[in-house]
Amino acid sequence: METPGTDTPTTKVLEQPWKKYWPPQADFRPTDEELEAKPWLTWKPDPNNPNEKPWYTWMNDPKYNPNLLRSAAKTDAAQQLSGSGSPSPNPTPTPEPNPTPTPEPKPEATIAEGG
Repeated sequence: METPGTDTPTTKVLEQPWKKYWPPQADFRPTDEELEAKPWLTWKPDPNNPNEKPWYTWMNDPKYNPNLLRSAAKTDAAQQLSGSGSPSPNPTPTPEPNPTPTPEPKPEATIAEGG
């Protein structure tokens, strides 16, 4: 008979294909084809451009993210079925109106100003 608390929970291991590339090994030499298909394999932060975030470009480019093509095709098909005309390349959501007005700041000193 097992004693309570000695059971080891079974966990499902998730696939993490990026782990074979990270952390980069000193002897890692990607082929030109790998670099063309996966530029993030050799990307390093640029100290002169600390706000550079190339992954935004990579994730929004169908070349690197084939899921974009599938989701765009689904959106196009849904719009054609609904009869809403040609799809917009960058639909902008309409902001919801704010039902409660934002209070105006008071002229008194704030806590940050020592007031």
